[in-house]
Amino acid sequence: MNALGHGFKHAIFLIISCLGVALLCGTAFNAFENWNLNRLHPAPGQIYAVSSYAMHLYCIGKGSPTVVLESGLGNDWLIWQKIQSKIAASSRVCSYDRAGLGWSAPRLGSRGAPVIAKQLEALLKQAGINDELILVGHSAGGLYVRAFAGLFPQRVAGLVFVEASSPEAFHASPSRPRQQLIAERHREAPWLFAKVATGLARLTDDYCNPNTSQRIPAVQDLARAEDCRPRYMNSWLGEWDEFESSAEEVFKMPCCSSTPLVIVSRDPGPTKRSTDAMRNQQTWDDIQEGLKRLSTRSMRIIARDSQHYVMVDRPDVVITAVEIVEAEITNRAKRIQPGQTVWR
Repeated sequence: MNALGHGFKHAIFLIISCLGVALLCGTAFNAFENWNLNRLHPAPGQIYAVSSYAMHLYCIGKGSPTVVLESGLGNDWLIWQKIQSKIAASSRVCSYDRAGLGWSAPRLGSRGAPVIAKQLEALLKQAGINDELILVGHSAGGLYVRAFAGLFPQRVAGLVFVEASSPEAFHASPSRPRQQLIAERHREAPWLFAKVATGLARLTDDYCNPNTSQRIPAVQDLARAEDCRPRYMNSWLGEWDEFESSAEEVFKMPCCSSTPLVIVSRDPGPTKRSTDAMRNQQTWDDIQEGLKRLSTRSMRIIARDSQHYVMVDRPDVVITAVEIVEAEITNRAKRIQPGQTVWR
C-alpha cells in the first residue's frame, strides 16, 4: 500500500509539473508572439499621453472640418478601415482607440459616456486638432458622440449616427436581460484572461477578438497584432457595466439643435421572420426614425443589404452620409431635406 501510495503521489506530482511547464511555455509563446507581431505590424497612428495614459490616434487626409470616427463597444480604429481612406480624399479623418482598446492603454475609473467624451477632447487637443468636427458614431459610439456634442457643442459642426444606440432604446426594452448579460460577461472574464495569458487562444487558433479580422480581411495582420494581450482582455468591461447609465446621462444632455445630422440604419430585412424578431426590428426601426427629432436639419438613410456594421457591409452609404453633412456645413449644397427618410 505504501509503495502504491508513493507511486500515486509521484504521478500526481509529475502531472502537475508538466501542466506548470506547459503553462509557462504557453505564456512565453504568447508574449513572444505579441512582441513579434507588434514589431511587424505597429500602430499606424500617433501615440499621445492623455492624463499620463497612452492613447492612439490615426489621422489621414487634409481639410476641415475634421471627421472623427467613434467605434461601438469592443471595437477600435480598425473597424473603420473600409471607409477612412476614402473619406480622406476630401477631409482630414481620424479614427482612434478608447482606453483599453486597440493601442490605447487601459485605465482605471469611470468608462461612462461623459468621461469618454472628455478623454477624446483631450486627445484631440494633444494632437493639435482644434477645428470644427464631424462626429461619426457607430452603435454605442452614438452615445459617446452625443455626449461630446452635449459637452462641447462649439466643436461639433455635424453628426452621423451609424446604427447608433440611443437612450430611447433602453426605455423601450427591459433592463433585466442586459444585467444578466453583464453578469455573464464578468463570469467569463477570468477564464478569458487565463486562456489568453497562457497562450491557449493562439495555440488553438481561437483569436481573442476575431470580429474585425473576419469582417475586414485586409486588416487581418494589424488585428492579430493587437489581439491576445492579457492586460487588455477585460478592460472593455467597464464600458459594458456603464452602458445603461451612459444612456441615462446622454438623455439629459442637449443635442443637437440645428446641427446637420444624418442617421444611417441597417436594412430591416425580410418580413417573413418570427413574430419576436419582427417586433424587435420594428422597435429598433421606430427608435432610429425618432432620432431625426434631435435636430431640425436631419435625415435618415436606410442601407439596403446591410446589418449592424453598416460601414463594413455598405461603406458607400456611410461615406455618402459624411459627404452630405460636409456639403451642408460648407454650403456647397443643401442635401438634407429635414425629416426625410431614403433608401440606398
